[in-house]
Amino acid sequence: MVHMLKDILMVDDVITHKDVSITPYRGHARVRLKGEELMSSDDALVLREGAAPALIYFPLKDVPAGLLRPTDHSSFCPKKGRASYWDVVRGDVVLENAVWGYPVPLSQVAILADYVSFYPNLVEIDAPGI
Repeated sequence: MVHMLKDILMVDDVITHKDVSITPYRGHARVRLKGEELMSSDDALVLREGAAPALIYFPLKDVPAGLLRPTDHSSFCPKKGRASYWDVVRGDVVLENAVWGYPVPLSQVAILADYVSFYPNLVEIDAPGI
């Protein structure tokens, strides 16, 4: 089924706005640090934006308590909105600003409100097929 709302196109489970598309990840996605699993989810999203590599967004409901610590860092994306950042805290290891999300995203990507993404250069993202 195809729906059109302003410049947002939704076909089945795919949300497309300009050059941003968001689809459900069909599988089990994991985040690891030096081989140790930090979290996993069956409800992740795949975000594709232009020619950039695809990113996996994980639902906050699946993030273990105590793994993330909010920081004061923020940034702005004209396609998604104001990003907030979190440190990853695992024992004595702290990865500063390793996670970001859009608590109040722009309306065209509202689904991202309860999701976060990890910098893939700081942790291992295991999402076969992506």
